[in-house]
Amino acid sequence: MKTLFIALLTVGMFFVASGCATPAHSAGVPTIEFPSERMSGENANNMVRAWYLDSRMLADDINSVLLLDSPSLLTKWDIR
Repeated sequence: MKTLFIALLTVGMFFVASGCATPAHSAGVPTIEFPSERMSGENANNMVRAWYLDSRMLADDINSVLLLDSPSLLTKWDIR
């Protein structure tokens, strides 16, 4: 019984351990090199602006759920 269990476990591991991530199917280490970027602070500015807008939208959503805001189907946010 023990050998049957070990055999089934071994066969099951063959199905689990095989897949697309094996060395036969993967291309190895990616060879794409991205050009070096100068630090401009644009990414940090985008993150701060997104956090600011998200916090304002969260406050508006909470006010809407708590019925503290006037009901309307229009939004004051620029949605594109």
